[in-house]
Amino acid sequence: MTISGASSPLLSSPSSSPPGARLALPAARGVCLKSFLERRVGTISSLFSSSPLHAAAAITVVAAVASHAPSLAPLLASLCVPSAPASAVSLAIPSPQAQIASFVVSNGGFASERNGARSRAVASSSAFSTCEPGFASQYLFSSPLQPDSCRPVFSSSYPHAWPVRPFSVMPAAAITPPGSPAAAPSGIASEPTGAASTSGKSLFASKPPVSHPAFDVLSQEVVPELQLEATQYIHRQTGARVMSIRVPEKEKEKVFCICLRTPVSDSTGVPHILEHSVLCGSKKYPLKEPFADLIKGSLYSFLNAFTYPDRTCYPVSSVNDKDFYNLAGVYIDAVFQPRAVHDPTVLSQEGWRLEATEATSGKTPQAETADQIRLRGDEGEEFADTAAQSKTDLKYQGVVLNEMKGVYSSPLERLERTRMEALFPDIATYRCDSGGNPEQIKTLTFSQFTAFYHRLYHPSNAKIFFWGSDDVMRRLDFVDENLRDLDETKNRDPSIEASTAIPTQPPLPGPVRVQQTYPAPKEQLEDIVSVSWVLDPANFATLSTTERLALGVLSHLLVGTSAGPLYRALMESNLGKEVVGGIDDDLKHVVFSAGLKGEARDAQESEPIAERVEKIILECLQKHAAEGFKEDAVEASVNSVEFQLREFNTGTFPRGLAVILQMMSDWTQDRDPLGSLRFEAPLEELKKQLKAGEPVFERLLYRHFVSNSHRATVHMKADPDEETRREQQEEEEIQRIRATMSKDEIEDLKRQTKDLKAKQMAEDPPEAVATLPTLTRKDVDKEDAEIPTIIRPYLGGRASLLLHPLPTAGILYADWAFPLHDLTLDELRYLSLFARFLTEAGTSTKSETALVHHIGRYTGGIASLSDIRTIGARGDRIADPYDAVGYFVVKGKAVRTRIPELFATMAEVLTDCNLGNARRGKEILKEMVAATESMFLHSGHLIGSLRIGATLTAAGYVAEQRAGYSYLQFVKELRAQAETDWAPIEAKLRGIREKLRRAKTEQILVNLTADEATLEAATSMEQPGGEALHAALSSVRLSGPDNGVFAPVLDGKHPVKPCTWALEMKERNSLLNVVEEGKLGEGFVVPTQVNYVCLGGRLFDTGEPFRGEYSVATRALSTGYLWDNVRVVGGAYGSSFRSDSSGTFLFASYRDPQLAATLERYRGAAEGLRQFAKDVDERGLDRAVLGVIRDLDQPLPNDQKGYTALWQTVAGRTKEDRRRHRKQVLETTVDAISSFADRLGQQLENGGEGEVARKRELEEYELERERIASSALASGDEAGKDASEKRRLVSVVVGSKRAFEEASRQDPSVAYNLKTVMGRGTNEL
Repeated sequence: MTISGASSPLLSSPSSSPPGARLALPAARGVCLKSFLERRVGTISSLFSSSPLHAAAAITVVAAVASHAPSLAPLLASLCVPSAPASAVSLAIPSPQAQIASFVVSNGGFASERNGARSRAVASSSAFSTCEPGFASQYLFSSPLQPDSCRPVFSSSYPHAWPVRPFSVMPAAAITPPGSPAAAPSGIASEPTGAASTSGKSLFASKPPVSHPAFDVLSQEVVPELQLEATQYIHRQTGARVMSIRVPEKEKEKVFCICLRTPVSDSTGVPHILEHSVLCGSKKYPLKEPFADLIKGSLYSFLNAFTYPDRTCYPVSSVNDKDFYNLAGVYIDAVFQPRAVHDPTVLSQEGWRLEATEATSGKTPQAETADQIRLRGDEGEEFADTAAQSKTDLKYQGVVLNEMKGVYSSPLERLERTRMEALFPDIATYRCDSGGNPEQIKTLTFSQFTAFYHRLYHPSNAKIFFWGSDDVMRRLDFVDENLRDLDETKNRDPSIEASTAIPTQPPLPGPVRVQQTYPAPKEQLEDIVSVSWVLDPANFATLSTTERLALGVLSHLLVGTSAGPLYRALMESNLGKEVVGGIDDDLKHVVFSAGLKGEARDAQESEPIAERVEKIILECLQKHAAEGFKEDAVEASVNSVEFQLREFNTGTFPRGLAVILQMMSDWTQDRDPLGSLRFEAPLEELKKQLKAGEPVFERLLYRHFVSNSHRATVHMKADPDEETRREQQEEEEIQRIRATMSKDEIEDLKRQTKDLKAKQMAEDPPEAVATLPTLTRKDVDKEDAEIPTIIRPYLGGRASLLLHPLPTAGILYADWAFPLHDLTLDELRYLSLFARFLTEAGTSTKSETALVHHIGRYTGGIASLSDIRTIGARGDRIADPYDAVGYFVVKGKAVRTRIPELFATMAEVLTDCNLGNARRGKEILKEMVAATESMFLHSGHLIGSLRIGATLTAAGYVAEQRAGYSYLQFVKELRAQAETDWAPIEAKLRGIREKLRRAKTEQILVNLTADEATLEAATSMEQPGGEALHAALSSVRLSGPDNGVFAPVLDGKHPVKPCTWALEMKERNSLLNVVEEGKLGEGFVVPTQVNYVCLGGRLFDTGEPFRGEYSVATRALSTGYLWDNVRVVGGAYGSSFRSDSSGTFLFASYRDPQLAATLERYRGAAEGLRQFAKDVDERGLDRAVLGVIRDLDQPLPNDQKGYTALWQTVAGRTKEDRRRHRKQVLETTVDAISSFADRLGQQLENGGEGEVARKRELEEYELERERIASSALASGDEAGKDASEKRRLVSVVVGSKRAFEEASRQDPSVAYNLKTVMGRGTNEL
């Protein structure tokens, strides 16, 4: 995966992450939430933010899945977390998933799109990652966790908030698994007391550094803010630097990471391709892909690799000691002794190759033969050669090539690349693309590839990190054992450090303007404009840590919230749909960007849009350089940044890795690697300066912005013909190559293609497999850890209080969950808009700006999301597809002393938000349209998955209505309505608020997670927090049902009853139908060079047993057959299969060059799984089981544990239920996997069209709901018709028009109902 720099898109504040962006990586500290959601996207099935403002919401989520309201990146990392166990494996599909949250919040950024979550959109540095976690499970069909409320807030505490986009070996999942990091909300309490406690000062100070005969000690320092001790060593023989980070024993997770500086001088993508390639076997582990094998059967908590513009990182983490050193051993050998430098086929597979295959024109065999006879009869052998050539398809392939084709299809990626070229003309590694330009990737030779490796993959260029509480001597022994026997060419070489140093950028002679085009449909010709500065070019003094921190706060002031003056100036200009930009201090120089993703171009405008946007930005900055900022705005931003620093909440992204990646950023630039971790002194200095009345931010604005001529204005213009020209150019290039090749050369290329595919599909020899270290089922716990939950009735039974006593360092995490049972399907579509209004529209006593500042001053953030899941009557049975349960969840956090303010503010926004604020509503709707449209380009697998899910379950139907194609249509109509009359929308929002507060039959759930003292402060009526809670909920909760009777009190043993709207859907049998006669499903046409291919259907009937073994089969299929066939052979960047207790299944691919071939491979999946069950030995079966245990035991931060426990209680899933499921997983047999394969095969072979509902033995099934029984046992014509519809296969693909045409040519049965989605409307083709 690569991480590239761009303007921060999503505020990221889930995925991507780096990865997110392709994987959500903590590469840059200033990304927007929005971006986060797009990218990575993450746990959040419905991540709607545009690109990761780099919160990565989320992400994806959805990002984010990233990270964000369907259109924006909504939530902060800690606020959006799903919880149910995932039964589906996701392998290599990016998602907004949030994975990383940078704890140094010197950023502020907005939405840009890259990687998801919002996803990873902006970053000024770009990174690629090796593997992105998977396609989570529960949320596609069962429960899209869709953060709704947060606009792109620009803060780096979001998991995907990194301006730098990394590229990874495997895409981050399309939909993050449960527990994926959710970004933390912006805002802060004035007295945060989080993990960064100064009590750590005495933890290590008195202990001398551990000495080792093979190493010299260079330094030892303590960082009390993070309670860690860092000791730096140098390996005497090889010159490798080792940073051994020791933390308290309570930290169970261990992290290992190798980082190398890898600057480039061209855009062939060699560091990115190497990042993929070195993990394809090594001297000690001579397998084809040990990386893939580790994914299959390790307890890793993180496993990937990232390529940044100037460095490459190889991180792994695990909580299991044995597993940790197994992973580290494979990685260190892969980096220093890879097979790739001796085997050119690795470059062909991971980088690029020209393939020759038999053409499939769609003609019958008889017609083909007739053509050949005519040719031979006419002109003889010459024509026979021509015929042979014409029957051969030539095509470029390669995992990285296809990944980067997807990247270069993104307008914001194009913007980022153009921006970097303009800002850094003298720094080649930033001017060029380390991820690779698709056109230049095809020029990389094997000799260039190996030369780059031998020059830079040297121990003297390596920084090796350890994080954990494990034995330091064991770490040093491990490194020495793996380095001392390397070839002598890898002995210490001091010259490497100087040769890889990143130079400084001289100042530009003056501001520059650059215009570039990007491919777009004629229905959506929009401009994108960005104005960027290098804030510290060579003629500026080196920035101090206090200045860096202050610049981060300044970015937050300008664009970090909807109240930021620069954000407001840009949005109120009505020149664009959403703000893009943010600060990035992850590279050699600090970069700030701001701009607009535009409205449709207006040819009548006299002044060019680029000049107008530039003028708005400059005037705003000049104004505040002269006048400064209001005191409450400054206090809110400082407090928000401080809260994030102290809380240090990285979601499910390993804390240690977040620290390591930050250290590596500084170390790469020859800065103090611990400098940015020590925030106490610079924070105190900044506060001191502000208290003394110094014009801190005015000085920064004048020096680094107003008087700084190192500025570039980039204008991206939509070109409706560019995609067609590119396709024609590639076809002409292929034809030229074909014309120069003889028949023998073509046959030789065919042979090479077949040989490579045979090699890719061949099994590793047993002796090679035996070299890979692995655990067994005996090495894992038989029971999982329980989350403490105390349930109490509250407000006389009108609410339930759920308390989770867990260590949180004095921070309270509060979730107020309002049941969605009384809403209509139409009202559910408005929830994302409603969520944004809560914190962005003001109240009767506070303006928009005042409310945002109030939240920032007194809390750690307030945000909201809608969480709807399929929950059956019993966890061990397939749920009724209409058993949907959902809540609108308002989330907030604060330090103990600010609990009263938190509860009062949550109540205020719920009861008094200004729903009549039409101006803000119009702005939000514009952002939602832009973010949802961008999902089709960056997260097409999510769009396809949501669309298929809508045909299978009620929860899936609603998810698609709130995040997919249907939502895009709805939000466009809503925006048009808002332009003419806001009153109907306001009335709808008021009705929703009334219903949520009244909740006629269901209880409001108050979920609180904190340490015992903080919980006491929040709930005891003898303390201010307890009084505030009672007063707040009393004001929020309206009177209950007319008869005063509520549903049974929540007890954690019985599930909450399904929502009324879901039961009404069941009566009407009103799930979505997207399959027309003679069609496989729907195809969405977008300007892209890659495809997102989805196929799904119903696998099990209601009431059938759902067993843990199915999870093992699901994971084995994703990490085995699909990895080998769709990714390795097919060339897709990611692929995934998921199936869960909803009884559904889903295949999805990500950035896939194929369409028809991928569908054919999906159809062969059942046979592939049968073959696995037939051939697998005990070791292989153990590995498949361990992969699922890894998913179940994924480490979660304590705030996310509380939210997970909330949903366990809602679902009525007891400790016994979880034990039973885990036991079934651990006892999985090959027979169980074969049985699952047979069931899947029946569905794939006939689509279910020949079967009526099967009769099940349900005697032991305690019918807790009569409607479930009748549904499961139904017989007769109507039941048969319904069952047949449920089992029908559905395919949804997002791709280019050319891809659909080629697929139909290859196989006429591959036909789709095509739709365009961009522009003012949506149309069928």
